[in-house]
Amino acid sequence: SAIATDRIAIAGGLGPRTYEVLRNFFFYSKNLSCDMQGQARKSGKATDPIEMDRVCEYVRGVCSLLK
Repeated sequence: SAIATDRIAIAGGLGPRTYEVLRNFFFYSKNLSCDMQGQARKSGKATDPIEMDRVCEYVRGVCSLLK
């Protein structure tokens, strides 16, 4: 079988207000992984609970780029 070489992972600074920067990456490849960790909480503290409303907003935004 062929080995996929166009797999891209993007992380750092992504969140519900910054997902738009992914638009050009999706233009070139639909095989993209995009991480959201630090902006999953308003506080930015990894020890605070993840705020699911922020996660859902991010997922909806990223999905809108795939249409």
